[in-house]
Amino acid sequence: MIKRTLTAIALSTALVSGVVYADGVWDQIEGNWTQFKGQVQDTWGELTDDEMDQIEGKRDQLVGIIQEKYGLAKEAAEQQVDEWAEKIGS
Repeated sequence: MIKRTLTAIALSTALVSGVVYADGVWDQIEGNWTQFKGQVQDTWGELTDDEMDQIEGKRDQLVGIIQEKYGLAKEAAEQQVDEWAEKIGS
């Protein structure tokens, strides 16, 4: 019972943070990164081509660069990236 409750809590936390949802979407984004680069640059116009190449479709890289470039807290950068990915996935 306790194990099942802890699993449910972990899953709920993951769903709220976008982790579970983002896994499938990020597989698509990473696998087709060249197709998504333009959309990313439309959303975050300050990102350079070199930074786009560095990101390689990886969520954590995109979050880190957005966090640094725009002076955001990690959570704010993650939220922006997850909202963007949600639009892509829908």
